[in-house]
Amino acid sequence: GDTGLENIYTDVEFIAQTYFDDPNYLRIDGRPVIYLYLSRVLHRNLILEQVVTLMRQAAAENGGHDVYIVGDQSFGAAPRPGSFYYPFDL
Repeated sequence: GDTGLENIYTDVEFIAQTYFDDPNYLRIDGRPVIYLYLSRVLHRNLILEQVVTLMRQAAAENGGHDVYIVGDQSFGAAPRPGSFYYPFDL
């Protein structure tokens, strides 16, 4: 079935080439920020790591960017610090 992964690389590739070098683009510790909405669904569907890997790869290969990815936790309890929620640091 369709996992929705087809556009991850090309979307981040476009964002990296178009926006990451803009001085007004949001950065944390000098790294361009990408928000990943519904990361809990990706985690539940066992594709979160794959999505983050594609995002990091596209950013690195299109300008050498080390992106700072922010995942959300919209519903339910937030993961506890130290709990397993790879690839995010809690």
